[in-house]
Amino acid sequence: MYDTPAMLRHIKYMISQEAEEPFIRHPDKIVYIGYDQGATALLYALAYKEDQMFHDYLRGAILLAPCTKMNILGGTTGYHYY
Repeated sequence: MYDTPAMLRHIKYMISQEAEEPFIRHPDKIVYIGYDQGATALLYALAYKEDQMFHDYLRGAILLAPCTKMNILGGTTGYHYY
């Protein structure tokens, strides 16, 4: 809940610094790429922390293999998808 916003603030600060030859052409927003725990951390932060910061800092997110559990099938089947 605290790591992801702090990381995004730090990245935004670093890419807004002046450089002689910038390699980042659009430093206004970040595309987040998270794998496994990083993807789950962003999902948790988005779900439980209602903050305008995510709207201001993130352009999009690519989540690879998040460790989440979706209980989408109800009734007697009881299937769980991971």
